Amino acid sequence: MKRTRILKPIITCVFSAALFIADFAIAQTTEISSEFLMTLYIPTHPPQEIDSALLIYNFKEGGWVKGPKINGKLVAPGADWARVLPGGQHPPGCPRHY
Repeated sequence: MKRTRILKPIITCVFSAALFIADFAIAQTTEISSEFLMTLYIPTHPPQEIDSALLIYNFKEGGWVKGPKINGKLVAPGADWARVLPGGQHPPGCPRHY
């Protein structure tokens, strides 16, 4: 009789934990969504080569940004830089720095 009283709470606890873990595992999903934010136009001067692996692009006047929730003109001065790989190509997904 005592053995049943001890096992029942343990079995209930283990069963509840298993349901929680199973429910948690099923509930996880990955969903990627995107939305259009803006179009960015930046006219640039020819790049300045700092060394064989670094280019600096200075912005010209006349840049703009347009989108559903944004509309504006870019004010010079501004610049961006790019790293160049040894083979001469820019790294994929090369970040822009403004």
